[in-house]
Amino acid sequence: MLTRWTIRPAPTAADPLRRLLLLQAAYDDVQTLVRKLGAVCGRRLELHPEASVYNKLVHMEWNTKVGESDFGGDALIRVSAFLPLLGYREDMVSGEDFEMSYRIRRSGYRVARIPRDMSRHDVAIHRFGAWWKRHARGGYSFAHSALLNWGPPDWFQVRPCANILFYGAAVPALALLMTPVTHGASLGVWGATGAWVFLRVRSARMQYTGDNSADASLYAFYITIGKVAEAQGVITCMWKYFRGERFQYVEYKDYQKPTS
Repeated sequence: MLTRWTIRPAPTAADPLRRLLLLQAAYDDVQTLVRKLGAVCGRRLELHPEASVYNKLVHMEWNTKVGESDFGGDALIRVSAFLPLLGYREDMVSGEDFEMSYRIRRSGYRVARIPRDMSRHDVAIHRFGAWWKRHARGGYSFAHSALLNWGPPDWFQVRPCANILFYGAAVPALALLMTPVTHGASLGVWGATGAWVFLRVRSARMQYTGDNSADASLYAFYITIGKVAEAQGVITCMWKYFRGERFQYVEYKDYQKPTS
C-alpha cells in the first residue's frame, strides 16, 4: 500500500516548470494508482483576494478538500478517460467541470486533488449583487447537472439540490407565510435552521481546510444566506427545463456583459 508521496520540482530546459510525483509504495500499488487516475487538479488561487470580501470568499472556495474530489476549470485529464466521454457538455452554462468529473469517475477512473497550487484566477467581484448572481448560477448548475444525469444508481446532484431547496426556499417561504399565524415565531425557526447551516459549514471549513475561526465564520455566513440565491438558480433551471426553454449563460461580471 502507499506509505508516502510528495511532489518535487524537476525542471528541464524544455520544461522549466516540470515536477515529479514521488510515491513510496509497492510497485504494483503504484501501477494500480497511476492507471486509475483519470484526472488530477491542484488549488486555484485568486489574483486579488484582498480587493473585496467577495474575492476573498471565492479564494476560499477554491481551497477544496485534498484527496478524492471534483476538479474545476483547470485539471490534467487522461486522454483515454476523456475521449470516450465525447468531451464536455456544450449545452451547460456553467458547472461543466464538476459534471465531467462525475462522468470520469463513473467510467471507472479516480479524480484526485493534490495539495499544490495550480492556477491563478481573477473573479473580480466587488458588488453584493454580482456575488448573489454568481451564487444563483451555482444553484442553476447543480440542477442542470442533476437533470442531465438523472437516475440511479447515483442520482447525481439530487441531494445537493434538495438541500438547497429546503434551506433556501421551503423554510424561508413557510416561515414568511406562517408569520401572521405564529405571531412571528416561524421566523425564529428560520433563524434556527440558518444557525444550523452556519455552524456546520464553519466546523467543516476549520476541520478540512484549516481556516481560522474568523475566516470560517465569514465563509459560513455567506454560504448560509447564499442558500436563497442557490434556490433561485435551481428553481429557474427547473422552470426552463420543464417548459422546454433554452438554457442561457448567466454572467455576473459587469465588464463581461455584452454591450447593446
